[in-house]
Amino acid sequence: MKVSVVVRYRCSKARYLEQYFDPEGRHRRVVGMGGVSFTAKEVNRTDTEWRMVGEMVERTNMPAPVRAILGSTNCLEERSLWVVGSDAIQVELRPVKMRDKVSIKGTYTIREQPDGTTEIAVDVDVVAKIFGIGGMVEKIAAKEMPLSFTKDAAFFNEHMADT
Repeated sequence: MKVSVVVRYRCSKARYLEQYFDPEGRHRRVVGMGGVSFTAKEVNRTDTEWRMVGEMVERTNMPAPVRAILGSTNCLEERSLWVVGSDAIQVELRPVKMRDKVSIKGTYTIREQPDGTTEIAVDVDVVAKIFGIGGMVEKIAAKEMPLSFTKDAAFFNEHMADT
């Protein structure tokens, strides 16, 4: 299922990228928007690309049948790649539980605006191949993901913005 949302951050593109690939900043944002934690497992910055592998733990807002299978918290492994100079971060998220059954893959397109803010256009595909509840998981993710990005931008703009 395709999920798209556009959010605006009160910062430059450079600041957004710096904070996105900063483990402490990401942890602060995840907790600030109601999540449990973000832990970087690997961060690698070179002249040509920035990569990060992290683990995000968040509370699930899912019906009881889904919580029975996936749990009341969702632990996701995130793999992010930004090619230096490009306008996009490639992202792949997989739950630690059932990682072969659920994936979220896509692009965060970064557009710096004339007013000094940065617009992020999130376009991801959510695929859940879980017998009996896969469609429900995809629909819930399609509903919850835009809310998460809106909360993230609101927290960032209140506590971490530079404009």
